[in-house]
Amino acid sequence: MPSVKEVIDAFTEGFQYLDGDNQRKSRWYEVGYKTFFAQKPLTQDLENAAKTCKRELGCLRSLLGENDFTANKKAFFDIIARALKTAQVKRCGAASVKTDTFQSGNEFVLERNLVPKKAGLFEEQLTAGLEKIKTKLPELRSEMDIAIEKIIASEPKPLLFFHENRKTINGRMSSSETPYVHELQHSYMNAEAREEYANKTIETLTF
Repeated sequence: MPSVKEVIDAFTEGFQYLDGDNQRKSRWYEVGYKTFFAQKPLTQDLENAAKTCKRELGCLRSLLGENDFTANKKAFFDIIARALKTAQVKRCGAASVKTDTFQSGNEFVLERNLVPKKAGLFEEQLTAGLEKIKTKLPELRSEMDIAIEKIIASEPKPLLFFHENRKTINGRMSSSETPYVHELQHSYMNAEAREEYANKTIETLTF
């Protein structure tokens, strides 16, 4: 089986989120226009997550590089899982609020959801790193396929935090409200509160 060093080197070759200046690489359509496409605070947070990931992988390589990967794969995947959760929490912090209303017969419903920023280049590059491991070390193909599937499936879903139901019965209106997430009921516009809630509720992946 491959060594820890071989796996980390392959992953690092595929994980190209940062450019030579340790900033997020621009996509081809962003050349000269990156500031129009990137949300600056979120981009900086993801750059920091990528730097932390690379630094932790470098430390693991120095400590256990010559050892068998199979016996030490948890340490490798724990680093990937932490990087992914950091990105997901930050995307929840940058969430938007979506209000939906709909009617069914004599029933009127209003719902409000927090919609996290969709997974993007950071998550793509994490999976690209795992894809590179598959290419360079085909004996790990099955394990990396499972890890990639888990990353894709873990994208946070919209969070319903308010539901109001109104009904007309015999010409009279009755109303009921359900605050689903009490700690966000009055702080949903606060990015720090959203991140704190996401950090508590988003599970760290296990591979």
